[in-house]
Amino acid sequence: MPTPSTSQWPRPKSEDEWEDMVLDAMRIFWNDSNAYRYGRKGQRQNGIDIIGKKDSRIVAAQAKNCISLSKRIIDSEIKKTKKLFTPIDELYFVISGSRDNKLQELIHKISIENKTKEGFEIFILFFEDVIQYLTNNQELVKKYWQSFFDSVSQIFKTSILTDDDAVFAIINLKEYQQIEKQINEASNGKVFLSLRIEHVPNLEAEPGSTERFWEIAIAENHETHRVTLWRFAINVDNGEIYFISIAECKWISREEWNEKGLI
Repeated sequence: MPTPSTSQWPRPKSEDEWEDMVLDAMRIFWNDSNAYRYGRKGQRQNGIDIIGKKDSRIVAAQAKNCISLSKRIIDSEIKKTKKLFTPIDELYFVISGSRDNKLQELIHKISIENKTKEGFEIFILFFEDVIQYLTNNQELVKKYWQSFFDSVSQIFKTSILTDDDAVFAIINLKEYQQIEKQINEASNGKVFLSLRIEHVPNLEAEPGSTERFWEIAIAENHETHRVTLWRFAINVDNGEIYFISIAECKWISREEWNEKGLI
């Protein structure tokens, strides 16, 4: 079962939020706390959203809150960089879609050609890559996803629900509906969000037992397959959220995650 640092998390609700997430991730990846967003909406950005340094190299990133990229869009964005105020050594396309080997192969081919013609390399990063960096920083986890888990926790603090009531309560959260809308719009109506109850609490179990936990999975439903986004557990007695510790083979609370530096 995935942990917060290896699972996918709620998708960004807007282009602006995605750019913020990418900026935080690239600052970690490039080891450059001075990396910054270039320009603002309405201004010509010349194919980049973020610029910084990686060692002594000038690097830039284009954040796209989308499932995939076409060659036409990639070529168009690369062409815009010719008007940048400074030459760059590396350009990163960072999208909110899941890892795709066909897109990786396309970027690799374009990068080889572009290195010869324009002198800089091109790379692609996906939602999983951004999450890997963000979930290593406790403050960033709180910044982007605290409200969803706080809302879920409040639901289960107030009452003991049937499994149907639990599903209904979660899917009616505004945070859940925002995630669902973003995924559906980004995929042109081809991908939907779904929620699955994997374990219903046994109310006859001893207090404190994990048998008294709800275990919940949220997934993206594609035409041919389902991708689990993340899993979590909720203590039926107090609404507290838990994640799985692979190393210890047990559920542990958000507070324990924080203390152990796991998120």
